[in-house]
Formats: sequence, structure tokens, C-alpha cells
Amino acid sequence: MEGKTSQSNEINLNAAALKLVEKLIANPRKYRVLVERASCGATLIDSSIQARGGFLAGEIVSKICLGGYASVQILPMQYEDTVLPSAFVYTDYPVQSTLASQYSDWKITVGSFSAIASGPARALALESSELFKRIRYKEKLDKAVLALETEIRPTEETIAYIAEKCNVDPSNLYLLIYSTKNLVGATQVSSGTVAAGMFKLLTLGFDPWLVQHAWGYAPILPLHQSYEEKTAEATDVISYGGTACYQVDFEDDQKLASITMRMPASASKMFREANKLAEKNPELRNLLNLSNNYSSGNDFSPAVVRMNNLKTAKNFRAGNLEIHVLKELFRIV
Repeated sequence: MEGKTSQSNEINLNAAALKLVEKLIANPRKYRVLVERASCGATLIDSSIQARGGFLAGEIVSKICLGGYASVQILPMQYEDTVLPSAFVYTDYPVQSTLASQYSDWKITVGSFSAIASGPARALALESSELFKRIRYKEKLDKAVLALETEIRPTEETIAYIAEKCNVDPSNLYLLIYSTKNLVGATQVSSGTVAAGMFKLLTLGFDPWLVQHAWGYAPILPLHQSYEEKTAEATDVISYGGTACYQVDFEDDQKLASITMRMPASASKMFREANKLAEKNPELRNLLNLSNNYSSGNDFSPAVVRMNNLKTAKNFRAGNLEIHVLKELFRIV
């Protein structure tokens, strides 16, 4: 696999994301976030715990998680007879913005604190060592930007741990805190449609550096009082309602067509079996939590995948949107 580093790319995800972080810091009232300094000097930006956040914060936090090298827009998308707000993402740097930055595979547990980490500081810490070996990407910078999906404020011990892993002084660490029970977290999760497909490509043995451009979208799960009971996980909107398109440089159309057919969520045997159970008894769907519990990280992917071969101008498509399931998740009657 042809690898790259931040030096050869002449880009730096943390530096780009920091410019977006500075927007939040400069205008917390606009984005409805709370900015504070930890005793160790780290900057904490809360968009979900004590702060309300919203679509504006969700959009910019998603861009930060993508390392500043992808655009995120919240747009109305038509799903048959229903229009839903959706996170639309496009990037000319798909490996860096998704696999090296947004993909959420760093589980942080320090004492009683736990969180799932996303964002460009992953490329500094390299905790997902196998993934970064496969994409051959890493960064160096004395500042780190990381987003934490959690329900509580990180402890001083946690902040020190993250700073050490990223090899930065705590005063140069910027932590964004969000929850999937909030519009910020729901938006960030839905913006991960392209990232989910990129990781699936990697697990199928496809060289991700062959993907030149990518775009995708998924509906943003609405908030409601029973959300805390987790009646539906935010990631389900990707498996049932996410669409991702990848423009690739590839020599073999036949092989690309085969890979495309293996890409969507419906190609996963576990996902299909779990979905059949849920079809027989809809009340089981939330208990099965298909995208998280019945599919491994290797299986999680968008509902629809499109591949455009830039070498041959051929296009391939696989999967279908499960509109009736989306309506269940969104409680549309």
C-alpha cells in the first residue's frame, strides 16, 4: 500500500482543525457552547453536557472531527415522501479526514471516566496502531485537537493522560465534549457516513489511497424525551439511511463491481439476520441495536454505496435505503 505522511502531504489535520476550534472559542454564544480552562491549562469546549449546542455547533464540531479537510453541511434531503435534516459531507482528502481523523476507534478509560475519541489528535497519539500502520499516516505538532463522545466532563487525570499520549503539553490540548443525546453529537455521528464506508473498504483489502474524492450523507436523528432510554442509536441512521459515494482510480472494473456489492450494510450476514428478527418483531429493533450490537466494526457501513471509477468512467451501486426503518427511528406516523 502506498503510504503518505503529513510531511509528504504538506497538510496537518490538527493545525487545520485548530482554526475551527478558534471559531468556537471566539464566539461561544453563537455556537451555544461553554469554553473553559482546566487547571492544567487544557481548553475544554462543552457542547452537550452543560451547554445546549445545536445545528451550528454540530456542523463545526463535525468539521473538526474531520480534521478541517472536509466540508459539512446540514441540508434537507428527500427520503421518499419524507424530508429530513441530513449531514452532507464531501472531501478531497478522504483517507486523512476520515481514517486518520474522524473514525472513532480510540476508547479512552481513565478511572471512572470513559469516552470514545474522534478527531485529528488520533494521528498524534496513534493509539489505533494497526489502522495507522495500514494507512501509513502520522502527524507531528505541538498542539492537539480531540473530540470526546461522553456524558461527563473529563477529569484532570484523563486530560493529563490524553496530553501524554499525544505528546503535547496540556496547555496545548483542545478537547471538545459532545453527547449523542444532543444535536451536536447526532450531527457528528451522521457526518460519519463516508468514514464508515472508508473503513469498510480498508477491511475488504482495498487501498484507501486509491479513493480520490468522496461524499455522503445521512439523516440526523431528532431529539425527544425518551432518547435517554436509547430507543434508537444514532449510528443506525447510517446503516439504514446513509449514502456514500467514492471516486477512485482503479484498473479493474470487474473487481471494483465485486467490492461495491460487498460494501453496504445489507451485505453483512449478521446485519441481515438481525434485521429479519426485527422485521418479525419491530419492538426488538431497539434491543438489537443493529448497527452497534449485531455488526462488528468491520461490518458497519452505509445503507447505499456508489463507486465511480475515474479511469473508466464506470459507476457501480449497491444497497438500498430502508425508509420504513428510518420512519420507525424518527417516529414518523
